[in-house]
Amino acid sequence: MVSRSGNSAPLTAPADLMRCAEGAIVVSAYLEPHWVAFTDIIGAPLLREDERYRTSETRIHNRSVLLAEMGNRLATRTASEWEKLLDATEQIA
Repeated sequence: MVSRSGNSAPLTAPADLMRCAEGAIVVSAYLEPHWVAFTDIIGAPLLREDERYRTSETRIHNRSVLLAEMGNRLATRTASEWEKLLDATEQIA
């Protein structure tokens, strides 16, 4: 049985409500092509090389650390700014 997980999707990662400098966005980048594009957009392609985040399973297992790292990046812009960047690359924000 899956337990409650707040705004997170319990069986995928990242799939969470993320705070930005102002506002918040929902990030759903658990499929590999979306994960690759998302890490490029937020300027963190090295996250893909980190063993903790290399696969969907390892991202789920290391969710709390991953969310902290993503949160640091997302805090550098407003939700509106991230939405524009994500929209421009046809990623969903």
